[in-house]
Amino acid sequence: MAADEPRAAVAAPQGASDAYVLYPGDLVEFRVFDHADLTTAIRVPGDGTADFPLIGRVEVTERKLEEVTGEIAKRLQDGFVRNPKVTATVTQFGSREIYVTGNVAHPMSVALNPVATLTAAQAIGQAGGFLADAN
Repeated sequence: MAADEPRAAVAAPQGASDAYVLYPGDLVEFRVFDHADLTTAIRVPGDGTADFPLIGRVEVTERKLEEVTGEIAKRLQDGFVRNPKVTATVTQFGSREIYVTGNVAHPMSVALNPVATLTAAQAIGQAGGFLADAN
C-alpha cells in the first residue's frame, strides 16, 4: 500500500467495552432506550466534538464510551427525557497506524488494531526486520 493511500477502517468486534476510548474516525451508534428518534450514528471527528439530537455538541474524542453515554444521559435528563438509558456501540474503528523507518528491510506504515497490543519488535518484524548493518 502506498504511503498516501488512506487505510480502510477496521470493523469493530462484537461487544466493545464501555471502557474503550473513542478515537477520531471511529463510527459509533448511540441509542436511547424507547426513543428511536434519538438514535444517531456519528463518525468521531478530528475536532473532538459531535452534535446530538436535542442536546447539541458533546466532547467525544479521547473519552471512554461510558463517560460519553453518561454525559448524554445527564444532558437528556435535564429537560428532555425522563430517566434516559443511553447505550453506545462502536461499529467501526477509525484507522490507526505507525511508521517503521530507518535501517529496516521495508520501511512502511503498519496498521494498529485498536483492541490488540503490537510491540515495537513486532512492528519491525512486519517491516522485514533490521538490515545486517543496522546499529
